[in-house]
Amino acid sequence: EAEFFLEVLAQRRYHVGDGALSAFTAVQLGVYLAMQVPVGLAADRIGPRRSLATGMAAIAAGEAIFALSGTLGPGLAGRALIGLGDAFVFINVLRVAHTWFEPRRAAVLTALTSLLGALGQLLTTVPAHLALDRLGWTATFAGAAGLTALLAAGALGVLRDGPGGAAAHDDAGDAAPVVHDGMLATLRAAWSQDRTRLGFWAHFGLMTPFVTMTALWG
Repeated sequence: EAEFFLEVLAQRRYHVGDGALSAFTAVQLGVYLAMQVPVGLAADRIGPRRSLATGMAAIAAGEAIFALSGTLGPGLAGRALIGLGDAFVFINVLRVAHTWFEPRRAAVLTALTSLLGALGQLLTTVPAHLALDRLGWTATFAGAAGLTALLAAGALGVLRDGPGGAAAHDDAGDAAPVVHDGMLATLRAAWSQDRTRLGFWAHFGLMTPFVTMTALWG
């Protein structure tokens, strides 16, 4: 019901049909997917604390643009920024968890992170619906932008990359190889590890039908 209500409001605001509105989802998801490798490299180079703050700042900017936009172009730009920030957030939350907890807890923490994210998406439809109904489009998304900006500042000011600056644990118990020869060398080093390929193909096989179903019909 909340998604239908949002769709009706968006159609009225942007004066477009269902086909054009689907571009919002496509752009946000496309940017999110395209940024996975760059975001992983950023987490290695500048650390999860600054990466998380960067991601949430991008989401805040995207929400602000979305709040103020009245035509399709700026609206798509706002959704692209939200997709960019979203890519930063999930990977770096996992990176923080992997740094602060023992490797044997990694799978449970990853599952809990995904579960809480999904529950958050579901539960926030209620206050979002109420805010859109009572406050309107601009106030609702501007408020979301302000809240996200506060979270970005909190991540930058409170979060630490690891206990005592320690590097992230490796599942095998040894430190992961540190590569300083550029992006391609870093990617080759990551892809050479069996668990990287296993995780990639498992995620590819399991998540593709799920995301297709939820994005197109969910």
